Amino acid sequence: MNEPAVFHVHHKTLPDNVLHHYEGDTCGHRKAHNIYGMQMARASWEGFEQLNPEKRPYLLTRAAYSGTQRYAAVWTGDNVSDWEHLQMANIQCVRLSISGFSFCGTDIGGFAGDADGELFTRWLQLSVFHPLMRVHSMGQHASGDAVVTEEAQLADPALHVSDQEPWSFGEKWTSLAKKAIELRYSILPCLYTAMWKNSVDGTPVLRHLAFADPLEPRHADNERDFLFGEHLLVSPVVQTKVQRQMVVLPKGNWFYFWTGQMGNGEMFVNILPDQIPFFVREGAVMPVYPIPQWTQEKPIDELTLYVYYKNGKETSTLYEDAGEGYAYRDGAYALKTFETEGTPKGFALRQRKTGDFTPTYEKVKIYLVGLPVFAKECLLDGAVAPIKEIRLRDRSLYTLDVPPDFEEIIWNE
Repeated sequence: MNEPAVFHVHHKTLPDNVLHHYEGDTCGHRKAHNIYGMQMARASWEGFEQLNPEKRPYLLTRAAYSGTQRYAAVWTGDNVSDWEHLQMANIQCVRLSISGFSFCGTDIGGFAGDADGELFTRWLQLSVFHPLMRVHSMGQHASGDAVVTEEAQLADPALHVSDQEPWSFGEKWTSLAKKAIELRYSILPCLYTAMWKNSVDGTPVLRHLAFADPLEPRHADNERDFLFGEHLLVSPVVQTKVQRQMVVLPKGNWFYFWTGQMGNGEMFVNILPDQIPFFVREGAVMPVYPIPQWTQEKPIDELTLYVYYKNGKETSTLYEDAGEGYAYRDGAYALKTFETEGTPKGFALRQRKTGDFTPTYEKVKIYLVGLPVFAKECLLDGAVAPIKEIRLRDRSLYTLDVPPDFEEIIWNE
């Protein structure tokens, strides 16, 4: 509530004649209002640093100003449980991200009003790709401990009469919510790498499609689809009862994650209740973790790499460290650079690593998607490796288990 919010006065904030120090240039609240929230976040950050200097501070703020991203994550404040606000949530987070605030999110399902199972699930699926993923609603309370009655909601439809949790809408929607949450856990290495990249050079975690293909005029007006991290394109479902969705892909080929189908230009995808449409750029390497119940449940025992064919070269990265503390500043990190190179007759995946951090997993599972020829030979660091092929309708998926420190894998026709 650090706008600050003061509900029982006309301005809903501090009176204009409240004075602020303002770095020695005393002023009234009208002048200081916009930076008040940022200064509160900065003071809290500095306090946490002093209290526990070995731990990375985590703060979530509602009020912010340019520069607050140095101290806190943000969310977009109170919203409403309807499809219009789901569309707004999507647009707001992309615009926040390209404005410097990559660590952002919204109240999943809407803060005020009542979501149904479909709206809540689609909002949850969208938020899988928002750095801040948080379900948050007014619940059954208008304020304090006053329980909302059905009569009160008739008088004010914005009030909730039921709690809004992943399990609140019946078994059908609970299982769909569970799948979305598990997707979030599995793509954490993509998100962590994107947040690392943001901290290094400011690259937004979420980006408008125009960033990928600025010469395509249809991207300029597209407020639904967005880029996530290095190589993912997300096309969320933001309307009710959608069964089929058309996506205008940036230049090059893209693979639909759920089927492995390759497309370019205009592509139509069938919309299923348990899937949010998203695509992977050709040549990319998408790292995935096993699904835990919480991030520190147990050491990660396996890393999966989804590798996508490209007739040409592409580079991907994976950043890992302890997830806490500052040892990474002294080299305790692992930055893996994956280079892919494809030809009409084969494909190669190469790995380079810098940093002294050693992840807990001892096995890496490779899935090669989209190879246009039948692989007759596979070489792992120069030695012949068994070829494992999985048939998927009209295409093949090649899989291979390798040690984490592999340097080169080659598939040949």
